[in-house]
Amino acid sequence: MITYAALLMVEHGVDGTYVKRTTLHDLYEKQGQSPWYDNLCRPVTDLLPLIESGVRGVTSNPTIFQKAISTSNAYNDQFR
Repeated sequence: MITYAALLMVEHGVDGTYVKRTTLHDLYEKQGQSPWYDNLCRPVTDLLPLIESGVRGVTSNPTIFQKAISTSNAYNDQFR
């Protein structure tokens, strides 16, 4: 498994600022592969660091979904 911290590399952007690049960006740009994160969480803003690191989608399965709704209060309003 690839960890988020292991993915970060820094390079210079066109305007001289630092841009965080990851191997996930390269995977998409050079090989046309779209990395997805197999998890479900709320708030969805928790996913922003993953999106910035190059993750292009999120998926789940029934086991992950069940764990998410049974271990968090984030879904209570929808089940009332």
